[in-house]
Amino acid sequence: MHGDVLDFYKRVYIANDSSVIVTGPIGPERVMRTFRVLFGSWVKGPLVPPTFRQPARTTDVKVLKVNVADSPKVELRGGLIGLQVTDKDFLITQVLARILQERLKQSFGPDSPDTIKAFAVDRVLPGPVFFSASIPPDKAPQVSRAATDAFAAFAANPPSEAELASAKASLKGDKAAMTVADQLFEVERFGLPKNTPLTWPTRLDAVTAAEVQRVARRLLEANALTVIVLGPTTERS
Repeated sequence: MHGDVLDFYKRVYIANDSSVIVTGPIGPERVMRTFRVLFGSWVKGPLVPPTFRQPARTTDVKVLKVNVADSPKVELRGGLIGLQVTDKDFLITQVLARILQERLKQSFGPDSPDTIKAFAVDRVLPGPVFFSASIPPDKAPQVSRAATDAFAAFAANPPSEAELASAKASLKGDKAAMTVADQLFEVERFGLPKNTPLTWPTRLDAVTAAEVQRVARRLLEANALTVIVLGPTTERS
């Protein structure tokens, strides 16, 4: 209903729960003049606390199949509930996701497509650690198996030093591609320490293979993996 949407907007999208970052050769007076014109009527209000219910715990690996017989690709999505971005172990889940991504690409073979990805999503509430792939049907069973096996392998054994170094280099590359404004926005958006952009490289360098294994066990003790398969599915995929 239109009224419900409008009520939600007025309660949640309030002036004192917003952040703005301005970059460029512009002075404070000009900035404030512009904001008074554009946002001067935006009212403040009480902050609305998160009220999302905790998802039910998944105790066994769950595979959900949606058969689309004429699809030229199989879409794979799978993962589990991870950690909130302010958790001290969140950075380790990002390292874990990069290692998972590389292992899935290796399972595909030398012509691995760019559609095979893995992420640890930054959220105020616990976000997912998941993988996604858009691949030919004949490759779906082995990539799906590799994903479920990889999560179990993380808990059983630490990753190799080569995998760890590659994951760290990949994350550093992504961070280097971010603008200063984007990094500052990330700090404000999640309420991170103000010096996060300066300390992040040192914290990443300090992540060990044993910590990746420890965090994998922490995640798997909380939830089992859920995998969704969409496309021309078979008993094997």
